[in-house]
Amino acid sequence: MSADAKLQTMKFEGWRDKPYKDSVGVPTIGWGFNLTDPVVASLIPEDVKQGKRALSQAEALPIFNKLYSRAEQTARDYIGDKFDKLPEQIKDVVIDMSYNMGDRINQFGDMKRAILSGDTQEIGFAMRDSKWFKQVGNRSKQHFATVTALENY
Repeated sequence: MSADAKLQTMKFEGWRDKPYKDSVGVPTIGWGFNLTDPVVASLIPEDVKQGKRALSQAEALPIFNKLYSRAEQTARDYIGDKFDKLPEQIKDVVIDMSYNMGDRINQFGDMKRAILSGDTQEIGFAMRDSKWFKQVGNRSKQHFATVTALENY
């Protein structure tokens, strides 16, 4: 994972200090914290969930770090034992996608095959041909540009 991977995920998610509905209607707060996720719900103060006060970034940072670590583990599980051998940019993309989608990244079978074979163009095509690509706007376009700019590995 690169040094600024977490900051990139924070930027993609954006910051909201009060509960809101995300692009698909999921109650969310902070840096994309899904309030229907039992882990997240247990970490957010009740008065914040009820909209009585704002969530501070100081309160949110440990939650983000926990969720980012979970996303990294999801990415590792998705790729398997070859994860550590991947180029940093690919790791960053897969972790960010895992942060954004959780276990739904496992539905990206074509992308996984392309990652394991080191075919950067196919990784990009697999992302581009997904519903996710259309839903997340600039995030997916930036990931596509990142992976397709790389040499095959």
